[in-house]
Amino acid sequence: MVQKSIRIKPGTDIYEWFENQNHYSESLKILINAAIQVYGKGDVVDAINRQMANHFASKLGQVQGGNEATHNHQEKEKKESNNSQDNSQKENKAKTESDDNTDPLGFLS
Repeated sequence: MVQKSIRIKPGTDIYEWFENQNHYSESLKILINAAIQVYGKGDVVDAINRQMANHFASKLGQVQGGNEATHNHQEKEKKESNNSQDNSQKENKAKTESDDNTDPLGFLS
């Protein structure tokens, strides 16, 4: 088994987090396992930097008009969103009409 140590500056969020842990090692192991699930076993800083670069490149492509596939994907999402909103409005209207039929005095409105 290997033991690692880190230095933490008092007054920081990390310091406060450590102060709130009942079991430092167990808490860190749980966080590390969660990070491995998201970022893999490589360097987490590199993984986050790649993720951020991909995110900004994607946003830049959207701002510049993007390619046709991106545009088509966005149009599809917009249509699905509009359809979802239409369905929600229809459901709400049907519920309201149903409530009106079962609540003639309007107590449920």
